[in-house]
Amino acid sequence: MFKIVSMNRNNFYYYKPIVTRLIKSHKDGHITAKGFQSFLKLNREDIQHQHNAVIIALHKNKVVGMLACADQGRKLAITVVHGDYRKHGLGKRMLQEVIKQCGGFYCEAAADNLPSIKTCFACNMVATDAFLRYGKIILRMNTLNNVKMKESDAKGTNV
Repeated sequence: MFKIVSMNRNNFYYYKPIVTRLIKSHKDGHITAKGFQSFLKLNREDIQHQHNAVIIALHKNKVVGMLACADQGRKLAITVVHGDYRKHGLGKRMLQEVIKQCGGFYCEAAADNLPSIKTCFACNMVATDAFLRYGKIILRMNTLNNVKMKESDAKGTNV
């Protein structure tokens, strides 16, 4: 029913304007201007790096979801699913794919963005920090392998 594909050098110029329109029309106030600008700056070469990815969800060849990350999400983490296609597990499928491709994932989600937080927990991510930004509680989420790596780095040992 749904197909998950990666944006790559060959399809980048085809998909980027389509994905940009999806973000503009279905971001629902959870995508920051900084995040959107970071996405717009992505180029063909950027998405070839090991810890960068743009994942697209297709339904009958129509782009209905996207997840983009740079540096496993530390520099960019943005997910959007078309309103008509939510609650089908697309966010989870895209996040699982990006974790697989990038070897981990990090993001920040507003505490009132329950769909994003539930998706992160469903993909075995954990909340590693919480802080206030513009009066909103923000959770820092991370994959377990990144959390374990940070702990072992602090102790000076390898996992």
